[in-house]
Amino acid sequence: MNSGFLNFTNQTNMPEEGIHTEQIDRSKLIYFNLVRLLNEVCDQLNEKREVDCLPLLEEVDKLSNIIKTTEHMLMGLAQAPLSYVEKMTGKINYPEIVLYGANTMVYALQIANSLGFPEEKTKYLSIASLFQNIGLLGQPVIEHIDTFDDMLTKLKSSSFEAGEYLELIKIEGFHRESLENIISIIQSRETVLDQTSLHNTLQQYAMIIHICNVFVFLTHERNSDKVLTPAEAMKVMRSEMRDFFHPEVIKLFFNKLSIYPMGTFVSLSSGEIAKIVGVNENFLMRPIVLVVLSSDNEEKIPKQRINLRQNPNIYIKKSMVDDVLTERFIDDF
Repeated sequence: MNSGFLNFTNQTNMPEEGIHTEQIDRSKLIYFNLVRLLNEVCDQLNEKREVDCLPLLEEVDKLSNIIKTTEHMLMGLAQAPLSYVEKMTGKINYPEIVLYGANTMVYALQIANSLGFPEEKTKYLSIASLFQNIGLLGQPVIEHIDTFDDMLTKLKSSSFEAGEYLELIKIEGFHRESLENIISIIQSRETVLDQTSLHNTLQQYAMIIHICNVFVFLTHERNSDKVLTPAEAMKVMRSEMRDFFHPEVIKLFFNKLSIYPMGTFVSLSSGEIAKIVGVNENFLMRPIVLVVLSSDNEEKIPKQRINLRQNPNIYIKKSMVDDVLTERFIDDF
């Protein structure tokens, strides 16, 4: 790709009749296998042992193929709480690396697909997404965020510790120097914001990973009073944190993931609770929703699918963070 970020095709991500059960099950199987493998890799890296990551790359390829056609379930899993994922995978020893890395990769691949990045090269974006926080191994968990600047400083400083772990990663046929370069670019704010870097593939990867990772941290840090709903995180990223991202990258991020990303929950003007199951690009405030709870807080049977673009009398009142709802309706699209 040799043009700017904004040369991509808008589309409407709307499942007409929901996602088939077998597609949901396959997405979950691959996502959870990826998380398990990444957790095992981190265990070995933490012991300073060399690791063959070819099996991990094979799971990445499977996930990448799914997200090209049926991204909805993976986007929903990227919003799932740690407690739910651990029920499926077992204890995750390094959630800021493993879970956040997997979710960053899902978002980054979603954007990369819309941009038409070459398939043979997106594996570098994927692996860099998984390992960009690897420098946090052996460091205290980020339990409290005083300011967003502090969070970014912590994330960037972890990159300085990443080198010793990246040297232990072995993938046959994989150019590890490219991986190291992407992660190095992410830690350099000046490089990430460089206007001339839009035409450099590794720089593009770094910009995409950087913004997706920040979004994941803002919306998943459960131990912090700074945890935000996706809509709140988007607002913060466009206002208080706008100087941390290249303007074209943040515009692309909003256009692709939307104000209300798939898999998140909202309360409607009708008093009902709904799950975002599709995005009307160019109409970001009017997504497709699946009503799961009535105004009396009872489960909606049958669940009702509404395209808010076609129903102007119903609107979203607010975005929600609710781990119980997320787990309860994780398969509903």
